[in-house]
Formats: sequence, structure tokens, C-alpha cells
Amino acid sequence: MTPTNQTEKELIARYGLPRDEMVRFRRDSLKAGTDWNRVRQGDKPEHMCPIEFTEAGLAKVLDHFKIDLKPQDSWPKVAIVSKNNWPNAKLMTVLIDGKSHNVIVANSRLFYPGAEVSIDRRGGKLICSQRPESAHKLFSAIKRKQHEEQS
Repeated sequence: MTPTNQTEKELIARYGLPRDEMVRFRRDSLKAGTDWNRVRQGDKPEHMCPIEFTEAGLAKVLDHFKIDLKPQDSWPKVAIVSKNNWPNAKLMTVLIDGKSHNVIVANSRLFYPGAEVSIDRRGGKLICSQRPESAHKLFSAIKRKQHEEQS
């Protein structure tokens, strides 16, 4: 049984689909009104309202992207930073379920090895959308951790 009332945004987030390919497939291969509809929300213009797939349209999307409806891993996941000193500051290595993964981040130098971060998938890439609130909190956390290790 396929889930119903799925919006395009939910499908992209749940299955890690590339947004541009999804939009291209919807425009080229699916028909408005029979395969998908726009859901009006308040005073938003129609072109800004979310797209919701019908059962027929959802089946076509799942078939086109070869999506198996087995239970998927839940995202976002909590990961542990293992390496943050790459030459590229937008990259860091984390451990997710015991496996090492490279993750895109705004600035990896604001994190420290051993820190817990929230990781999400977007378009097949792993992204850390979390940022430390301030450098002061970051450095005080590092000092606190070093103090605990020495004790």
C-alpha cells in the first residue's frame, strides 16, 4: 500500500531525491489535476503553494525513481564528530551508527571531535545544519571536556 497525501517537499526530504530531477519529472511526465494538485494555503499565490500527489501520480514517482517502500531510516540522525580539521572548512567527518561519513557543514572549525551533531540528508548528501550558538560556548565546552578528561 502506498502512502497518500504526500507533498513533493516531503518526498524529496524522506527519500533524499534531487529536487531539480523531481521538478523536471513532474513537469515533463505528470499531468496537473490527475497526477498532482496544488494545495492552497491562505493568501499565497497559487505558484507558491505546495504540490500534493494523487495516488496515481505517487505511484509514477515511486516507479520512476525506483523507490522501495520498505521502512526507511529516520533522518535526522545524531552523529559524533571524529575529524574537523580538513583543509576545506566546509567538510568534516562524523560517525553515524559506527560508520564514518563525510558531511557538509557551514564551518567545521566551530565543532570539536567528540561533539554530538544532528545530520540530515538533502539530495543524497549528508548535511550538518546545526551550528554552535557562539564561539564562547564552544571553547568553554572544549575546556570543560579537557578538564573532565584530566580529572
